[in-house]
Amino acid sequence: MANFDYDIGILGGGAAGLTVASGAARLGAKTLLIEKEKSLGGDCLHFGCVPSKTLIQTAQVYHLMKSAGKFGLPAVETGPVDFQAIAARIRSVIQVIQKHDSEERFCSLGAKVEFGEPAFEDEHTVRLNGRRISPPSSRLSRAASNSVKPRSRRASTRRRVRPCSWTIWQSASPCPGS
Repeated sequence: MANFDYDIGILGGGAAGLTVASGAARLGAKTLLIEKEKSLGGDCLHFGCVPSKTLIQTAQVYHLMKSAGKFGLPAVETGPVDFQAIAARIRSVIQVIQKHDSEERFCSLGAKVEFGEPAFEDEHTVRLNGRRISPPSSRLSRAASNSVKPRSRRASTRRRVRPCSWTIWQSASPCPGS
């Protein structure tokens, strides 16, 4: 019978990976969660869902402020939008959620969290930071790519979609090429 270091290994600390790690650890499985980025949370927390929904909510509030008269309220004088202030709010929302997606929280649930770039050696062995780790099963929980496949078979190149989202808002500069 094979000797494994963990009951389950999860590659990717985004929404899916965190869900699997939390459930497995709570059920008593010896759980390893591996994330290649410097913090857990994945694209949804750091670049996609959370920043974009926060930005959308901010835009909705701004619109409502400008539309106060339509609701029988006194008109509100809105000044220019301060993108630095909006970016600061987005960062603060991410920080609140990051506490729930932290290494400390997942360790407290019973999962082992490791950071680094994993590589499969075989179906049960992952090399991470110079060490060999072997769970009997692994779950890949990786984010989608931002590349677009060519529409025809004749097209031999793949084009990249510009990631014009939170990365742009962090610097409060306009989207390149827009």
